[in-house]
Amino acid sequence: MDNTGSLMMAVRWESQLREITINLNDDINAIKRTIGTIYQLPRVNQLDQYQIQYFDAKYQKFMDLYPGSLEKFRLLLQTLLSSEAAEKKRERMGVENCLKICSNYS
Repeated sequence: MDNTGSLMMAVRWESQLREITINLNDDINAIKRTIGTIYQLPRVNQLDQYQIQYFDAKYQKFMDLYPGSLEKFRLLLQTLLSSEAAEKKRERMGVENCLKICSNYS
């Protein structure tokens, strides 16, 4: 898989929605740092009590993003970057382009 390229994704945390850029070669720590920056968190480890989730089209629900699901998430990013997905993105940004931050304690 070609790990070059990037795309914009929305990140929903409670009632806040912000956009971030994710690179195809980003690991989970890089994604956490980007989210920490956009939400102006003093420390990235504040995210340790939360779970980052991405939307899985196959299951039609949000799935946890963790080291075991990172390759599947990267395949999703690759698909979203394809020319067909790029055309759809111009029409509207779907739930596939969204990450969600959930409390580990809910």
